[in-house]
Amino acid sequence: MADVIYNDAKSRIIRCVTKLKSFAQASIDFNNDRTNSEPSTSLPDPSLVNVPMSKYQRWRLITDLHRHFWTRWKNEYLSSLQIRKKWSAPGQELRIGDLVLVREATHHLRWGTGRIRVLHPGSDGISRVATLDTLSGPLKGPAVKLCPLPMS
Repeated sequence: MADVIYNDAKSRIIRCVTKLKSFAQASIDFNNDRTNSEPSTSLPDPSLVNVPMSKYQRWRLITDLHRHFWTRWKNEYLSSLQIRKKWSAPGQELRIGDLVLVREATHHLRWGTGRIRVLHPGSDGISRVATLDTLSGPLKGPAVKLCPLPMS
């Protein structure tokens, strides 16, 4: 049982790391204001032979591990990208040309990426709405749903 959990966790971690690397590659491969947020499928699944647990138990275990990882990634990592200072203190502002991840109420692999084309400041001069260029066309949305991706 421990061997099955180890192999399944290892394959899930490899897939998750590959997905996270594809987000980092999006900033490098960004040509003509288009983004590529498709998951990388270059790593094959390891062969798991002679598994003593039932298929349903194994499926539940893998599904729970997968859900747990992506929930933590969304709540911890993405939230760290979205840290905003109070309005009185200058903080990291969104800028035109920034590559961002659009946080939506869909499956995490379906979240899109885009590049900020226009910022729409309010009467106080703070931009709370942005227009993005995405693969599906221009998208206008609130700045709180945008996670700027680190460019290093």
